[in-house]
Amino acid sequence: MTWNDWHMQEYNNVASTPYQRNQIVQKYIKDFISDKEELVIVSMGAGQGRDILPLLHNNTTHTVYLIDTEQKCLNYAEEYSLFNKIDNVHLINEDAFVLKTYNDIPKADLIIFCGMLNNVDEDDVNKFAKYTTLLLKDGGEIIWSRRTYDNDYNKELRAIFTNNGYIELNYTKNDTSFVCKSKMVSRPEILNNWCPNPLKNPPDYDLDFDENTQFYTFTFTEDE
Repeated sequence: MTWNDWHMQEYNNVASTPYQRNQIVQKYIKDFISDKEELVIVSMGAGQGRDILPLLHNNTTHTVYLIDTEQKCLNYAEEYSLFNKIDNVHLINEDAFVLKTYNDIPKADLIIFCGMLNNVDEDDVNKFAKYTTLLLKDGGEIIWSRRTYDNDYNKELRAIFTNNGYIELNYTKNDTSFVCKSKMVSRPEILNNWCPNPLKNPPDYDLDFDENTQFYTFTFTEDE
């Protein structure tokens, strides 16, 4: 099964874990965008954009970046956007978890990252939480999720975001998943010196990463 086929199967099945999780995610997104205009929204590992696009019919103000390595998923998102008159949707067929992918993307008001932290360890989550602070505007928010395997471990993962400059605004758990919405209130001081364009990075800063840094490794499995 391809990543695109998986989306077609799971997001059209009201009993599936992704469909039920997406109901929570969309509520959080609605709450965030309801009274705002001209937002920059980035969906990392966006798939077909099933979380954000249905909320933007006839949108003319927000700018959305859907990043995914599966071109067929992006093709679906493009057709959906055209049919529903959703403007300002940018489809980026690149690895969402390499910093250079963001060289030409403005910092986001909202990052969406859901359904992809299920099979990773704390080190990966720590890297992800750390480097996403580079991609958000000050005060920007991220919506993220994980399958509900072990509630104690889930608490540890949520604490990782807190330790990397986020405060948790919302948390919802059902029988199969939990979803968090977190606000970035600070970033490690060394990261404040980072500029996405490597040619503009001051040479006297001893950064432990560069534009080729991969801060999360995603491998598709059908139980995502």
